Amino acid sequence: MSADSVVVLDEIVVPEQNSHFWPTTMDIQMLTLFGSMERTADQWDKIFDLAGLRASKVQTYAPVMRASIIFAARK
Repeated sequence: MSADSVVVLDEIVVPEQNSHFWPTTMDIQMLTLFGSMERTADQWDKIFDLAGLRASKVQTYAPVMRASIIFAARK
């Protein structure tokens, strides 16, 4: 990556508390189908940190589902 590169992800960012039924259901589906999970903002930050990145912006475009565009840049 160059210094001004940006990684763009289209992902669900699950709230820490009071999550709506839809993202919670997606989390359960990810667990049962793939042994994986939907992630919170803190969990995304930890993944980015391991990759030498930081989330520079999170834009939620489907508030109930918590579907978001995450922009990550080099630290």
